[in-house]
Amino acid sequence: MKRHLGIDLLRIVSMFMVVILHILGIGGILENVEYGSVNYVVFWGLETLCFVGVNCFALISGYLMIKAKWRLKKLIYLWFQVLFYSVFLSVGAELIIGAEPVVPINALFPVATKSYWFFTAYVGLFLFIPLLNKGIHQLTKAELRYGIGIIFLIGSISIFSSSDPFNLYKGYSMIWLIFMYVIGAYIKLHITIEELSVKKLMRSYLGVNALSILLIIMSTFNPIFNESKGENWFIDYVSPLILSSSICLFILFLKVETSNKVISKCVFSFSPFSFGVYLIHTHPIIFYFILKNYFVDLADTILIVSLMKVFAYGIFIYLVCTAIDFLRSTLFSFIKLDVLVSFIEKKIQSVIENRLKIN
Repeated sequence: MKRHLGIDLLRIVSMFMVVILHILGIGGILENVEYGSVNYVVFWGLETLCFVGVNCFALISGYLMIKAKWRLKKLIYLWFQVLFYSVFLSVGAELIIGAEPVVPINALFPVATKSYWFFTAYVGLFLFIPLLNKGIHQLTKAELRYGIGIIFLIGSISIFSSSDPFNLYKGYSMIWLIFMYVIGAYIKLHITIEELSVKKLMRSYLGVNALSILLIIMSTFNPIFNESKGENWFIDYVSPLILSSSICLFILFLKVETSNKVISKCVFSFSPFSFGVYLIHTHPIIFYFILKNYFVDLADTILIVSLMKVFAYGIFIYLVCTAIDFLRSTLFSFIKLDVLVSFIEKKIQSVIENRLKIN
């Protein structure tokens, strides 16, 4: 499959957005910033801009996989990558604190224990892709547009309901990733990217985010727009505002092109390590024992200084995690893990084919 510069660049940008989200969230900034202050509006505005990251990853999957050959090999390799970090970081942390290195059960079963919610949800999505692709190809453009309209509708209902009637879990679920996959597939099959205006896309993207920021400002003056201080109900993966912003940004990146070989090489070199950045910095030990409330002091610091430090920390975390994942990738290549992965894939496919013949 020919690589797309815009998509690879979006992977990098989306993961950087996820890192920023975690600095603001688990890092303690949003919980401790003075309610109604300029810092409050700016940090929540930044949260809004970055909240599209996860949706964009799922949109990428739909866009790329709708016409691609489904290979179980990809999922098996990702599973080894997840298992590696789950075990390695757990044991490493115990060695650092001087405890006897014991591999916890959660580390051995990262999917079943949801150590990484996105990967667990992605596994479910990935296993459904062959069926999803077959169904999507059978649907007309109008039928898919109807389906996307329903996605917007139930997302809207979900953010206004405290009972989560469709079990979307604010987008932290396999169901929501499947919805994003469908939208990504629709864009691939039925949208002519070349005909879309960058100016109109940019206006739409900025307009949606401006509306979100306006709601943040209004929430500081009117409790109707806010469930509770410091919680903005319209900033969720399932929110129509966040979803619209995600789609606009995704299409904008599809239009990214460059003839500069140096830039292309850098993007294509960094992009494969994006998933590793996620696995490393969201490992439970790092997430809850290192990053948790680590950035509280930035909440009420001079705004420009706080923003500079947030981005500096984000870049630092991203680069360190990328370097670590590069070493992991080198190790996997050295031990020829791809050979084992291919072997496992063949065995599983053989079992599946035999079962299908029996039935």
